[in-house]
Amino acid sequence: MKKGFSLIEIILIVALVSVTFVGVMGLTRRIMQMEHVVKNDFIAQGLLREGIEIAAAMRTENVSSSVSFYTDLSTSTTDGSQRIFSADYNSIDYSVRSTNIKNITTIKDSDARIKYDSTGKDYNISIGTPTEFYRMFTGTYHDGTAEGSDPYVRVKVDVYWESYGKGHTQTLTNDFYETDSGY
Repeated sequence: MKKGFSLIEIILIVALVSVTFVGVMGLTRRIMQMEHVVKNDFIAQGLLREGIEIAAAMRTENVSSSVSFYTDLSTSTTDGSQRIFSADYNSIDYSVRSTNIKNITTIKDSDARIKYDSTGKDYNISIGTPTEFYRMFTGTYHDGTAEGSDPYVRVKVDVYWESYGKGHTQTLTNDFYETDSGY
């Protein structure tokens, strides 16, 4: 007598394998999405830190060039005055103004879009292939009287990107003081 699988047993095995396969594929898809989100989160963190470094370089360049420390970071010395802009830094030579600054109105402004320059291996707003990232600076001048401190500019850097139809924003803030020693 020959023994084998019945049609019902074969159908059950195929169904079980199919359900398992669909589950594994769904899990794989979700893991790939999470990898993409984590990668972009890591890039955004770097763009935020770079943004604060750009603002610090602008302030240092202003002080070393004997212009007002808030130049290009805010609009005036009126308490609460604000400037919204995008920027990147092309050099660390403080003898030459080397910051590329563009006034923008929102974080999704085309001038806020970050590009990747594969020849220089860096992110900037001037040349390269557009990325999914946008960076916006908001510089707000404070005269310091309310806090009992020296005048300062509070620079807030926002990085925005979309991933799988969902928008993500990260923010980093730093205060830059008028004094030569602090930022």
